[in-house]
Amino acid sequence: MFKKQSIIFVAVLSLTLLFAVSCEKKSPLSPTGSSSGFDADSDAAESIASATGENTGGLMDGVGDVADLSSGSSFQGLGKADAMGLAKAGENAGASYDSTTGLWTITFTRENGSPSGVRYAYISRTVTVRFLNQDGQFQRRFALDGDTAATIEFNIVSGSGRHKTQKLSQRLNSLVAGFVATGTNTNFITVNGTYQRAATDTITTPRATRTLDYGLNLNLVNLHGPRGDRKHLLETVSGTVTGTFAGHVTFERGETYNEKDISRELSVTLSDSPILKIRGRMFKFNLKAGEITD
Repeated sequence: MFKKQSIIFVAVLSLTLLFAVSCEKKSPLSPTGSSSGFDADSDAAESIASATGENTGGLMDGVGDVADLSSGSSFQGLGKADAMGLAKAGENAGASYDSTTGLWTITFTRENGSPSGVRYAYISRTVTVRFLNQDGQFQRRFALDGDTAATIEFNIVSGSGRHKTQKLSQRLNSLVAGFVATGTNTNFITVNGTYQRAATDTITTPRATRTLDYGLNLNLVNLHGPRGDRKHLLETVSGTVTGTFAGHVTFERGETYNEKDISRELSVTLSDSPILKIRGRMFKFNLKAGEITD
């Protein structure tokens, strides 16, 4: 009788352990079943949020530039004054126009925050802008002889800079993008395009310090927001961003995780509460600060 009970006990214990291990392996929280937020997915999410934020000079910073340009106020004069809408007072901006292509080439720099603060960004960009009327013909200004541009083509030719958030500091290595904004003669614009960014991020948390060298490729799908109103863009924007993240992580201090080469597909649903999805996991983040919030 005792022997029979022992066999039953061992069988039940084995099944319990097997079930626990199975649950751990299937956990959607992370590839290792960890809920601590210390894994490759979480680090990739932190870098993606940073590269998407407005104040960090990310994707939404470029979309905000398009929203500003659709107001027309930045391009009603000539020369340097044309580009001042893309830089704050006291910062640098300059513009030149090619009448054969209809392209404005603009260089500008700006800063968000203080270098000594917790959050800071230094942003340097060279961009091109072209205004097209309803017939698809380019015109020098956003509004010319009563004809308001229906489309704006906005390309980031190159970018450099650096930024930091609560957990992350970044050196931007390269940046190119191509946006097309339609409906710029209406109250709301729609932006589609591509965005490619390469950077080196150092992420510091209590458990570890690690550096990610990565490339990020994004596709903008029908981003919808107010024309000429950057201030309220993040509160009202909608649309989808899809793409890929590929990077290598080097640990400098503390604990490690097994995955060193990180390759992920991603999607972002934009709203006033944006959601980043990586392998079925959902990350909430602050679109203005460029930081994961959960």
